[in-house]
Amino acid sequence: MQTQDSARDQRLEDKGVRLLIAICMVALLNGVTAGQAKAQNNWAPQSWVDNDRCSDWWVEMGAAGFDRPADDSFAVPLITNSLTGGTLLTAEDVIDLETTVGANLAFGGKTRGGLNWEFESTIAGWSQLHEIEGPDLESPFTGGTDVDNVDLTYDSDYYSLEVSAKRTVAPGLTLTLGPRYWSLDELLRLETDTTVTTIFGPFTALTEDDFSVRNSAIGLQLGFQFNQPVTQMIYVQGYGKFGGYNNHTVFEQRDSDNLGGPAIFDRLEKSTGSFLGEVGGKVYMDIVPGAIRSYVGYEATWIDGVALSPSQALGSFGVTDTVIETTNTLFFHQINFGFTITR
Repeated sequence: MQTQDSARDQRLEDKGVRLLIAICMVALLNGVTAGQAKAQNNWAPQSWVDNDRCSDWWVEMGAAGFDRPADDSFAVPLITNSLTGGTLLTAEDVIDLETTVGANLAFGGKTRGGLNWEFESTIAGWSQLHEIEGPDLESPFTGGTDVDNVDLTYDSDYYSLEVSAKRTVAPGLTLTLGPRYWSLDELLRLETDTTVTTIFGPFTALTEDDFSVRNSAIGLQLGFQFNQPVTQMIYVQGYGKFGGYNNHTVFEQRDSDNLGGPAIFDRLEKSTGSFLGEVGGKVYMDIVPGAIRSYVGYEATWIDGVALSPSQALGSFGVTDTVIETTNTLFFHQINFGFTITR
């Protein structure tokens, strides 16, 4: 920080006070470099002017539309009609959680020692319900037994917390480094009902099978931000984050029915290495110069080395020697928008 401050002061001395005032007025309109804007422009965001003492803190609040698609390779039949052989539900249908709404929150500032920092958090939750009406439904989940109706629910909740120290290394380019924690909790629930005829009359047999997976990961993340002015009121930001994590996974399976059999419960734990990568960009626009700006952006996230409930259920149902499957890769992306308040 001291090296950058000295270089900035030297530039200001070389160009003189008169030139400094002129640049402050027309910097963005004339397409000056991000480095000049960082040294001379007070309305720029904190992430752009890390050495600008006029910005003590900033808060960014936003909403996002998340999309979590499935890989085409998962088009494996899960529920079929045992009489016609028609496929009623595939693994791709289950894994494709489609869209949901989430939230992003970030804030940061500068310590008394001049260190810039920021905190970021993201939260999103997906939920899908598939109701398959029979009769004569066949599935690997039912052990080859035909059932009348199947309800399959898939819930997945993701949240992330990260703290980073920031350092500007070149005009407009800032590096970030710090710890990050993320969690992915999933539940796949399969419910069936089948009408059985007995000597005492019809009886509805009910079953419920729960496959719960929790991923809790903590590690170190390195990232970058690049900011570039477009006009006096608009600037763009590109960024990337990459980190390695120790992912502690927990798998729980619960099976029950109303046939009088004992409920089954199984719990496994495993730690594995995971990788998380994010890339994205935002466009900021001033609403109240130096105080409030709006933004809209895009972000894509990859997580490699994660346990997912559907793959766990397919590999665990009816298997006595169950293991936690953590070779999955999760991908989701988001369109986000919100406001930034700077002091």
